[in-house]
Amino acid sequence: MDRVGRKPLLCAGLALMAAAMVALALVIALLLPPSPSHAVALLHSGSISGALALGSIGVYVVGFEISLGPMLALLLTEIYPSQLRGRCVALGTAFAWVLNFATVLSFSYLQRAVGNGNVFYVYAATCATALAFVAMAVPETKGRSLEEVGRLLRGRGWVASFEIISISVDLLFEKK
Repeated sequence: MDRVGRKPLLCAGLALMAAAMVALALVIALLLPPSPSHAVALLHSGSISGALALGSIGVYVVGFEISLGPMLALLLTEIYPSQLRGRCVALGTAFAWVLNFATVLSFSYLQRAVGNGNVFYVYAATCATALAFVAMAVPETKGRSLEEVGRLLRGRGWVASFEIISISVDLLFEKK
């Protein structure tokens, strides 16, 4: 992370994740039969479609492990001002777990709504949206002190956001 930088790793990982989801959607759409029970049988039979599906999932995991997996915790500790850091990291981590749960919970609903393979196009679009956000809005923090990161965020207009967060966090953790 310190050698390559946070932003390039995030972008590369999200691009890998999006590509893997597109590949998995294509494998399901083009190579697997429409019935889920037949798809499971094919995955267990050692067929090429099963290997391609498993390979796509492996690429997704690699993308996640070089980007969102470790980077979320690191960036959360680097972008918040010191007086808010502990509370905001806790809230950010909790929010990430809520989103993970929502993703797992939504899978079967999305699968029924858009189809077996198409659900992975939805996830690919989510990864592509995250990639665009990171490319445009997330600053590179590699080799910068926390004070430098604070100045960088002030220049991007994020300070007003932190002031709103500060008030919200103070209200949330206020002792009664």
